[in-house]
Amino acid sequence: MARAFRRRVTRGEARSRRAPQQGQPGQPGRAAQKGQPGPPGRAAQKGRPGQPLRQGPHLLAWLSQVSLVRFLPQVAIVCLILLLWALATGNTGGSFLLPAPAAVVEVMAKDFLKIGESILASGVLMAISFVLAVTIGVFLGMLCGRLARLKGALLPIARALAPVPSLIYAPYAVALMGDFFVTAVFVITLGLFWPVLFNTVSAIEAMSEELDNTARTLNLSARSSFVHVMLPHCLPYLFNTLSVQVSNAFLLLVGAEMMGMTAGVGWYVKYWADYSNFTKVFAGIIVIAVIVFVSNIALEKIRDKVLAWK
Repeated sequence: MARAFRRRVTRGEARSRRAPQQGQPGQPGRAAQKGQPGPPGRAAQKGRPGQPLRQGPHLLAWLSQVSLVRFLPQVAIVCLILLLWALATGNTGGSFLLPAPAAVVEVMAKDFLKIGESILASGVLMAISFVLAVTIGVFLGMLCGRLARLKGALLPIARALAPVPSLIYAPYAVALMGDFFVTAVFVITLGLFWPVLFNTVSAIEAMSEELDNTARTLNLSARSSFVHVMLPHCLPYLFNTLSVQVSNAFLLLVGAEMMGMTAGVGWYVKYWADYSNFTKVFAGIIVIAVIVFVSNIALEKIRDKVLAWK
């Protein structure tokens, strides 16, 4: 009996050495010992390179970035307006005050060169005004944000003058400067200057103390601090301000050009309105709307490029 019991114990120990216990990893096979991976499981087989997963959501995300798909709502609204316009004019070819869309398109095609010259003149005027307003407003705003005395002396006066429409100064500016182009630049620049100034001051006030202390720790000069610390911090605020003020800038542009300019989209509308040629007036209005739309898209693209780090 004792011998039989010992044989059973010996056989059990031999079996336990050969087979691994539950929960413990066994000896790897030949493929694993050579560094070759074993057969994949079901989860791995589902993601094999030969059988890619469906990419439906990714395709929709790509299509949303295509310009035509992105602006489908705007295109649909424009088409609806054109349809209603065509139905309103009917088969009569339009009236004196409401010309047909086909007549407006024909006028735009015939007057293409003059419209192009007007767009170029307005673009130059707007570009000069934007550069002046942004340069002066950002520089003065950063100074007011850093110098408490200058802020206390300038901002109360600025808050009193900002609500006054800049077009009110146009007659006096014409009499003082004697040039309609300079007057138009002054009116547009003044209208854009106040929002840029106020938002730049707010941006400097919102700058964290850690960023300011880091610049002081690095012993940056005033110029380096302005260019490499304060200006990048103000750029998001600046682009938000400009995106809102684009429509206001074109209102000032058209108003300034109607006061005596000899070129520009505002002058084009005013000139033909004086001759009661409302077909060309409609053409000028459509051109202004397209310019505003394209300007907003261009400003958005510039913002994405400049603020790519954000």
